[in-house]
Amino acid sequence: MLAGVAASLLLLISMAGWLGRLSWALDTASNFRMQYLVCSAACVFVLLVARGWWWLLVAGAALAVSAAEIVPLYLSAEPSPAASSSAPQAAGFTLLSANVYNYNDDPQPLLDLIGKRDPDVIVIVEATSEWVAALEAIEDVYPYSERFTRQDPFGIALYSRVPFDEVRVVFFGRAEVPSIVARITLGDAPVTIVATHPLAPFRPDLWRLRNEQLGAIADARETFGARFIVAGDFNASPFSPCMKRFVARMKGRYASRGYGFKPTWPTFRRVLLTPLDHILVSEGLVVTDFRTGPHIGSDHLPVQATIALSE
Repeated sequence: MLAGVAASLLLLISMAGWLGRLSWALDTASNFRMQYLVCSAACVFVLLVARGWWWLLVAGAALAVSAAEIVPLYLSAEPSPAASSSAPQAAGFTLLSANVYNYNDDPQPLLDLIGKRDPDVIVIVEATSEWVAALEAIEDVYPYSERFTRQDPFGIALYSRVPFDEVRVVFFGRAEVPSIVARITLGDAPVTIVATHPLAPFRPDLWRLRNEQLGAIADARETFGARFIVAGDFNASPFSPCMKRFVARMKGRYASRGYGFKPTWPTFRRVLLTPLDHILVSEGLVVTDFRTGPHIGSDHLPVQATIALSE
């Protein structure tokens, strides 16, 4: 039965994703859990109608494997915004992270989004010299910035209306791609913001360099202080075993946790959409809102979180 064969393949691919730390191909297979979930549910439905009971067990197992990865996205470890109202709202701020796509030559959708959302801090991934020139339009509102432009996809920029206590460009790992590490004061507490963009793991060597960069950021965790935020295009989904290891080592959590499945890439193949753009937060910070942005001409959607100090 065709649906049973499809369910078997889905189960194998889903389980293979658990071994993503062993190879780039298996890691890539881990990224599309929502697609596996939908296809597995379709197989379950067809097999129920056809009464293919033995195959139905296989389809049910495939569905369970993917559901185990998707369901936690809707379960929040955070207090609700109402419950967190005791956190000092004056100490809260909004961070927007946008991969603008270095070949995108129309900055207006991003400028419109910034004007509408009015974030306090903006991370720009794939910042070329042309993009930085276009973003001069926001410098009156965001007078504090650090930029490292490149004409390839790995330039990066950070804009803020909050003064930097410290800011520097850092190269984590051997990939030689820049990240920005900035420290601001939120309320009366220092908070470190790390803007980063690890390599896209399209080949085994790039996969290893991406993982090395994530590992180097985790190695530097203690230098970030008690409260930190890491934001950008990680080129890894929350389902990637490599990304799971990074988050565990950082002892952080996704700002999107509890807000559901928030895919960001690829906008040009929406059937394959998966979350690659993330905002991670440490203990001592509470997330009161998380959302993706609209299409801005990039192959990624922006992500935005509202963050405050927790008690």
